[in-house]
Amino acid sequence: MEENETAYIIMEYLRGETLASLIARSGPMKAETLLNLLTPVMKALEDVHKANMVHRDISPDNIMIAPDGKAKLLDFGAARDSSNGNTTETVVKHGFAPFEQYQNKGELGPWTDVYALCATIYYCLTGKIPVEALTLITNPDALDWSGVPGLTDGQREALTKGMAATHKTRTQSVGELMKGLCVKQAPQSQQEEVRRELRVRVEQELRTELRPQVERALRAELRPQIEHALRQELLRQSARTEKTVPDGSGKPGGKKPGAVKILAIIL
Repeated sequence: MEENETAYIIMEYLRGETLASLIARSGPMKAETLLNLLTPVMKALEDVHKANMVHRDISPDNIMIAPDGKAKLLDFGAARDSSNGNTTETVVKHGFAPFEQYQNKGELGPWTDVYALCATIYYCLTGKIPVEALTLITNPDALDWSGVPGLTDGQREALTKGMAATHKTRTQSVGELMKGLCVKQAPQSQQEEVRRELRVRVEQELRTELRPQVERALRAELRPQIEHALRQELLRQSARTEKTVPDGSGKPGGKKPGAVKILAIIL
């Protein structure tokens, strides 16, 4: 939208956990689970490309798993119109940016996001950041998909082509990549199973992350009540501080201080 001669991007506010955080905490994902999870992201990316836009910053940091288990693509702040063919502005995230993003006037297009998407898949399946695109220019075999578990030979071939060093030899569209990965919309029951599993993992992370904040809030809210109760108890104890005790003759003797019970409340 535009207002006051200024352009604004309106984005949905999301709670959840990024793929980067999820993998760092729980380890690599199963290939089938990951591909089912990313299918809606790939379809959404196809729509972005149809609008002649390139995201330019796809990575595990920019894919959020919401509390309902659905994946969301984040951060379109670096997105650019691809109809111009090239850009003078460089945006590079090492390991996930293709070679053309290292160039001042690199030719950008859907193939740019295809590379980053394949690099993201590699990270999620192995827990390792891929080698940089500059390395692949001089050594195309530096990134080896053969040891990545859970993939068919056809899927490895599709991912290898999706991370080709030069954009002209790379998979040109997300649709072509999905076809190579044999990605189809999973049955509803399978989607729900994947979301349920991820929902549990994300909720656990949120509870761990938010617990200190909740405890601090509760302490701040309850502190006045606790202090008031403590003062009242000390006043009652003070009223019983002095009491009459026998002096050894069987008659009431003098008075001496009794025990005062001290309450310690740790806040």
